Amino acid sequence: IFTDVGLAWGPEKLVLTKSDIQGNKRLEDGFLGYGIGARIPLGFFMLKIDMAWANDLNSTSKPIYFFSLGSDF
Repeated sequence: IFTDVGLAWGPEKLVLTKSDIQGNKRLEDGFLGYGIGARIPLGFFMLKIDMAWANDLNSTSKPIYFFSLGSDF
């Protein structure tokens, strides 16, 4: 189980949230995601399978799947 929170903005002023047309607060320069994952050892390599969702304070995205094969650090 994991969560990831971060900020990304350019040279302009940092804006964490902004209201949309309906008045709902949305993340503007802030990002939030969470998910679950599994690690399966395959000799020297690790098979990594993750399922994650992005969140925008009022809604959650459809699940996004990540597959990778490599060394785990």
